[in-house]
Amino acid sequence: MNDNTLAADPQYIHFKLVTTQVEMMHFAAVRGICNLEEVGVPAQHEFDDNDNFATHALGYYNDEPISAVRMRFFGDFVKLERACVRPKYRNRHILPRAIDLVSRFAGQKGYRHIVTHAKPKTARLWRMLGFEISEKAPTEFHGHEEGYLELIKEIPLRNDAVSLSASSAFMFRQE
Repeated sequence: MNDNTLAADPQYIHFKLVTTQVEMMHFAAVRGICNLEEVGVPAQHEFDDNDNFATHALGYYNDEPISAVRMRFFGDFVKLERACVRPKYRNRHILPRAIDLVSRFAGQKGYRHIVTHAKPKTARLWRMLGFEISEKAPTEFHGHEEGYLELIKEIPLRNDAVSLSASSAFMFRQE
């Protein structure tokens, strides 16, 4: 079997929240490969102060970091940002798995919606994952030829969402 065959097999792919400094370096490496090198995003735009306050998730193929996504939490929604997959590992399993992790994590926190932004040509992919295009006008960014569409996905209500009725000990646990 070659690497692409293995990468396409979901049993070799897993996702986790970033909890160590080494994982944070993996996260930065994946974003650097995908967004700085492949897309040409300037480093000052790709890496910002929001990285210090966000929750990050990594996708791995065995022990190799292959995918990254940043989550920021607002009033009643989680904002999914900078989702990327290293080119040689792109397949139909990666993004759905990442969205599943984000949905489970945000849902347990009591959030009901995920919001992301995408170029019109990639919005179709997000729609296939259950996102709907919002009614808002596309957001224009300096240096980008076309505006980004806002997409929203509803997170199913969870019975185990953390609330004030949760035990204090539960709230002390690591996420």
